[in-house]
Amino acid sequence: MFRTHHSRGRKRFLALNRGKFKKNATLKLTAKQLKLIEETQLISLGEKIELLLVSMGNKLTTEIYSSVKYNFDKQKKREIATETSLEKLSLFFKQLPFQFFLDQKEMINKKSGKKQTWMWFQVSVNEAAQHFMKDFGEDLTEYEEGVLYGFPLSAIRAFGGLIDQSNQLTSTPAHYFLAGVGSKDFSKKEEQYYADLWERLRKISPRIIRWAENSISSET
Repeated sequence: MFRTHHSRGRKRFLALNRGKFKKNATLKLTAKQLKLIEETQLISLGEKIELLLVSMGNKLTTEIYSSVKYNFDKQKKREIATETSLEKLSLFFKQLPFQFFLDQKEMINKKSGKKQTWMWFQVSVNEAAQHFMKDFGEDLTEYEEGVLYGFPLSAIRAFGGLIDQSNQLTSTPAHYFLAGVGSKDFSKKEEQYYADLWERLRKISPRIIRWAENSISSET
């Protein structure tokens, strides 16, 4: 473990351990806040699940962006997010207990082929995770990303190329909404991990999970 205290690892280690940030592992959503998440039209079904995962501490952070609208700015020669869509999302998050900040990245819109200043809300469970994403979000390793986003350890190792990846695909709602790259030798344990997590989500919001399951069944 001595290697983690050198160069990049040491900078991250000191920033988090010396910083006086709130480091709560979970967030308790009130009935009003949960209802707000369930009924809002500002975020997608998948993003609603993401917020639940952050509240329960499975994910430390996530990105919300589906309702951000863009207009092409002729002077800047790029697509710019509308202030109205950003303000609506900002007001939405101010009613919730999450830490959040607005982030952006210059890219090419694959649909339009035009330059775009892509913007999203980075939403985190606590201040430490928020500062980590602000300071190191553009320099994450695949292993840091896997931990931050709550994937099983074996899946993180497979994604990073340390062990064989799995070619097996499952069609369960839990796998569809929660899983990423899996491992060959631990695929059954990973499937159980996602199944258990799905049931924990169901206890928080039966409505959202029912919608998610119905959305999958309607596609098959």
